Amino acid sequence: MISYIKLNQIKKVKWFLSRELNRDNNIESQVEHLSNRFNDNKYQLINEYYLVNKYIVADTVKSAGTGINIYSRTFTQPAQEMYI
Repeated sequence: MISYIKLNQIKKVKWFLSRELNRDNNIESQVEHLSNRFNDNKYQLINEYYLVNKYIVADTVKSAGTGINIYSRTFTQPAQEMYI
């Protein structure tokens, strides 16, 4: 999704959004604004995840990488579903 925002591909971004967000008429201008911001500086997308929380208190994402690319992130009290 972040790649699509960076490329200002609104139709592909809308594919990821909920029905409620797709009804918002301001989405196109927000995507365009974010696209401009992403292109102001050099950003690199490392990993992206769509998480469905299966625990009440916390959930952990672990990378399958090696060396400096091995990491884990623990989210305390995360939303039931989230995109990071």
